[in-house]
Amino acid sequence: MNATSAPRMSIVVGTLNRGEVLGRSIDSLLAQDFPRDRYEIIVVDNGCTDGTEALVRARMATANNLRYVKEPKLGLSNARNKGIAESKFELVGFFDDDATAQTDWLTRLTTLFAGDPATGAAGGPIFVGWPDVRPKWMPRSCEGYFGHCYYGTERLELKFPQYPYGSNMVIRKEHLLTINGFSDKVGPKGGNMMSAGEQDLFSRLYKIPIKVMYEPAAPVEHWVQAERVSRSWVLKRSYKHGLSNTRMISNDEPYQAGKLTRRLFTASWRCVMSSVAAAAGWIMRKPPEVTMGRLANTMYWAGITRGTFSTLQAGRGSSQ
Repeated sequence: MNATSAPRMSIVVGTLNRGEVLGRSIDSLLAQDFPRDRYEIIVVDNGCTDGTEALVRARMATANNLRYVKEPKLGLSNARNKGIAESKFELVGFFDDDATAQTDWLTRLTTLFAGDPATGAAGGPIFVGWPDVRPKWMPRSCEGYFGHCYYGTERLELKFPQYPYGSNMVIRKEHLLTINGFSDKVGPKGGNMMSAGEQDLFSRLYKIPIKVMYEPAAPVEHWVQAERVSRSWVLKRSYKHGLSNTRMISNDEPYQAGKLTRRLFTASWRCVMSSVAAAAGWIMRKPPEVTMGRLANTMYWAGITRGTFSTLQAGRGSSQ
């Protein structure tokens, strides 16, 4: 398909003090085999103090499709909403400041939208780029915390709870405006490690409803910071995952004490059983990734337990 007949795209990159990797991310987007007048890159500074502005403006001198804007209100959801508001084109793509794309990434995704006007959102695989070698103790189930997303080798339509992840997703702007973009009640803010921003977004997009596609021919690589490759980081991230999910649910449903009490009991029971399984794995000298996976699962359910208890104790839901 001729690139001039494909839809145009605004690519939003939210960033906070990641200048050491942001340049590589921008360069991979500028290297796309797609006409520069048909896509733009919007870097949203979410409170950087590390020279990010100078880095971006230096590249703007030779790239007229690169833009720099600021969003002082902390939070990735706020940064992404700023990018949506600033976007000029009919498709809005989201890309991370520590990701890189192949040169045909943009062509692959815009071709998908052009070939099927019913498609409302799409994304491709995300592969983890480790700073050294993949740790032997790393469970496959925890790679999603580092951005890994893979639904196979065939193009397919996704159904919730399946959805594209944040460093490789494209959505028609009209749909984003319909649901008022990302919720600032979920998602990371600074270093707090909260999540569920994309999960919450797609839970609302699917209700429009829209068609969401997976394009295996449009992969990106998500590079992991060395300081995140530790057992303690994975366990903390697992806990925040559970806590974030309960916050998303409480924002989406009315307060029901009975339902919350049942959820609290279930989460507490699973937390206990996962901890017993982790202890058994350690005693029986199971492979380190098995025990680590069980520990991460324990922390996930601990997060749900804490979040549910807090909501129950507060005596209020999203409707209040």
